[in-house]
Amino acid sequence: MHVVEMQSRFYGIGLLELRRIAFELAEQNGIVDPFSRVTKLAGTDWAASFLRRYPELSLRHPEPTSMSRLSGFNRVQVNRFYTLLKAELVTKKFPAQRIFNVDESGITMVHTPGKILAKKAANK
Repeated sequence: MHVVEMQSRFYGIGLLELRRIAFELAEQNGIVDPFSRVTKLAGTDWAASFLRRYPELSLRHPEPTSMSRLSGFNRVQVNRFYTLLKAELVTKKFPAQRIFNVDESGITMVHTPGKILAKKAANK
């Protein structure tokens, strides 16, 4: 199922996105549907019936996770980062005033997602 596949790839799909995908699929496949041509979304009734058809799914609020944690913060990745950084600094010759410490800049690397559809945990 596409929803579960996207969740496993750390790209959860919310209800609005699910409704948009359903509309686009119906349009591309020439399926007659009652979806709104104005909003280009499947209806909320359709979304509710989708969740009833797939009781293994629920709306969840995922924990914010940094990209470094997702990509595997390890020695190989850190060495690769510094190798790439050195190559860029040598080729681009950035002046010192153009290099920023992101940790102190107020820029966050942690994405705070909205609610997504996710597979329920198996009962133990």
